[in-house]
Amino acid sequence: MQHIRIVLVKPEGSRNIGSIARVIKNFGISNLYLIQPKRDILSQSARDMAVHAVDLLEKAHVVSNLDEALQDCDLVFATTAKERSLPTPLNPAFHSLQQVSQYQQVAILFGPESRGLSNEELNYAHEWIRIPTSPEYPVLNLAQAVGICCYQLFMFQNQQTTPTPKKEEKTKDQPASMIEIHQYIEQLTDYLVHIRFLQPATVKDRMEKFQRLIIRSHPKKREIAMLRGIVSHSRWAIRNMKE
Repeated sequence: MQHIRIVLVKPEGSRNIGSIARVIKNFGISNLYLIQPKRDILSQSARDMAVHAVDLLEKAHVVSNLDEALQDCDLVFATTAKERSLPTPLNPAFHSLQQVSQYQQVAILFGPESRGLSNEELNYAHEWIRIPTSPEYPVLNLAQAVGICCYQLFMFQNQQTTPTPKKEEKTKDQPASMIEIHQYIEQLTDYLVHIRFLQPATVKDRMEKFQRLIIRSHPKKREIAMLRGIVSHSRWAIRNMKE
């Protein structure tokens, strides 16, 4: 499952990191991204827990933020055990993960052991998923949560009869990547502030809502290009009207 990417946001325990390397290798996943890990991912404790997956630790991508980790992804899941006040459905993992074969690059986000993903980090995902557990104690260990999601993906992959599209088969209908969506959001934010539709005090809150709307719609590359063209042309028209 080379198109699957496991992304750990600020992981705090080296033993967990090693355990995660081991379990993703068990299920045929080799792409591990770590955003600002709090411990040395090549420490002896991480190596001890990784066992025969030390090679995944050695080639893991250590990056500084979510933009770097997700820049070429066209489908992003975020995991959370908590009910959120934000208006995005929280779906069982075994329902949502079935669609991964339809996309070129898929990422699954996992938050730090002590707090999980923040609302801001959740906003980078197309869908939020959770692993159904007992309501008495719903929070799983990080490595266990990764393992359960990887198992589900492995089972879906083995049941899949339609081959994953090859890279050369990409068309204009390919889903927009997360970096393309965020570039559009940044462009639109700047424009809406420029025309004073947004005020500095409300920019963050209002654009977060719009960002969630855009991401949930799973836009295509051509659709994002069209939206960016509208903003660019509007700027051009305003300049020319002033002249």
